[in-house]
Amino acid sequence: MSPLQERTSPVTSDASSPSRRLTALGRATALALLGLALLHSLQLLIIWSAGGKLLLLLLACIIVTGLSAGLVAARMRWAPFLGALIALLTSGAEIGQPIEIGVLLHPAQSIGEFSLLIIMDACALVAIGAGVAATIQTYHSRDRTAPRWLLTLLVGLSGLVVGMIVLAFLVAAKPPSGSASPPTNGLPTVHMAGDHFLTNVVLVPKGGKLRLIDDDGIEHIMQNGFWTPSGTPSSVTESGAPIVQNLQLKGGSADIGPFPTAGVFHLYCTIHRGMNLTIVVQ
Repeated sequence: MSPLQERTSPVTSDASSPSRRLTALGRATALALLGLALLHSLQLLIIWSAGGKLLLLLLACIIVTGLSAGLVAARMRWAPFLGALIALLTSGAEIGQPIEIGVLLHPAQSIGEFSLLIIMDACALVAIGAGVAATIQTYHSRDRTAPRWLLTLLVGLSGLVVGMIVLAFLVAAKPPSGSASPPTNGLPTVHMAGDHFLTNVVLVPKGGKLRLIDDDGIEHIMQNGFWTPSGTPSSVTESGAPIVQNLQLKGGSADIGPFPTAGVFHLYCTIHRGMNLTIVVQ
């Protein structure tokens, strides 16, 4: 071998060495971050199509998460830790929203939103765990093989996600019997969580009152009327219904009534489209 070949051989060998290839932990981190970016994009489209709102903070999360996935795929040594940090911050901010807490606590009320959040949380956990492990492996270990726990983590999380979604479908398919929650101090009671009534039909005795309870502190503004199937509010006060105008609830409870006459009456939340409550007085 010539002296020139001796000098160039180590360079060629280093370029193709395992340390220059994306490791299994790096691939897991990049794919999890890419999944987060795509799921956030789907979430943004759903919100925009439902209310015409473009959430700039969510758009920023999509851009940052997508860029971090690209940096990990480009084999930047510090990128997996950055990706883990971004996944931690974005998932923490997501779970910290009261409306998301309501969806997680009451999955049967909105299976689509629940499934989306569960899958996003699973991707975030993979990005955090694999990203931290990939960083440790890069700086403190010569071994670039996939750790044994990686496959266990991926299989376990996949099974947990599928199981939770299936359970939500089963609960939604066979909801608990009864038209409302147990009475509170003798009053028929309806709970609210997220952007839903936990039951949308309630029986109230003639001359009685109805109690509304906001479980998770999300703001609601209640009014006589209902949302039409096309998504248009109809502020109609039926004859004999107690007047409810701009009743604000943000945690706590409120009593509606009394209802002096028998009949069917409607209340809706002016903030959350489709949030209707039917009150049957008999």
